[in-house]
Amino acid sequence: MRSLRLQLMLMLGLAITAATVVQLVVSLRTSMQEANKLFDYHMRQMATALSESTLEETKLYPADDSQDNRFGFIVQVWTEKGLRVYQSRPYKYVPEQGDEGYANVELANGEWRTYTRRLNTRVIQVAQKTSERTERAMSLALHSLWPVIAAFVVLIAATWWVISRVLSPIARVEA
Repeated sequence: MRSLRLQLMLMLGLAITAATVVQLVVSLRTSMQEANKLFDYHMRQMATALSESTLEETKLYPADDSQDNRFGFIVQVWTEKGLRVYQSRPYKYVPEQGDEGYANVELANGEWRTYTRRLNTRVIQVAQKTSERTERAMSLALHSLWPVIAAFVVLIAATWWVISRVLSPIARVEA
């Protein structure tokens, strides 16, 4: 009797565990992709909003990597002649003016994701460190996984209860 209960619990427990692992992996991957799409969308929206503004600030920050700019987007604006007239955050290494659209750029301080928009009189580029994007995307993805773990616990408990209930007549006969 005990071996039958144990076998059923092990087999069903393994099936539930395998299904949970697959669901966790798929959910994590999907959440990461959606978070990265969201970050790209924000980059494009920032560039679009700035393209409609009259940004004329000429202050450039000094070369300094000492500040913590986690999750921060860096906005840079160049004139049509290639002169950088604006940079929103101080960084020693930032991507140079790139081709229009999205790109990944490798620098001494890591990989960056950029979005560049060219206008008649200026070029606007929004950049973000890839490591920061990945960290934030992973955080968002992990927060979406708790229902899967809760469902796993409920299914294991329900399996134990159902097996015990179904096998209880056999346990009474055995007693």
